[in-house]
Amino acid sequence: MKNRANQILLAAALAAAALYAFVMLCWVGAVPVRDPELWMTLGFFFHAVPCFFLQLLVCRTAKRPLPRLIPVLLLLAAAALLAAGLYNASGLDILGWGVLLLLCIAPAAGYGLAWSVYGVQYLIRQWKGASI
Repeated sequence: MKNRANQILLAAALAAAALYAFVMLCWVGAVPVRDPELWMTLGFFFHAVPCFFLQLLVCRTAKRPLPRLIPVLLLLAAAALLAAGLYNASGLDILGWGVLLLLCIAPAAGYGLAWSVYGVQYLIRQWKGASI
């Protein structure tokens, strides 16, 4: 990548993904921790961070609009599959499908925040270009 900001975004996405893997290991109990409630909360909400960096990097590097939508469309497909599983489940299976569906909220928030930041950056670039 030529742009230094894109290299920083890639490094941040990789670092966040590595930290996310550690949080998931703590969440499932593979790594003993002192404060399990903190790790449970991080495991539930932290995956918004790598998704934010990944989506912002994709938005900045893609020339056409369709590649920018690929992560969002993948998340929507996963959410639709999980919603179908929730709809067809019975008994305690509903709880499992519901928790998996709730885990789609944090990546959606990360993607939405990345699109917002990219939109603000785009508007600032357009405003600076028009005033020169």
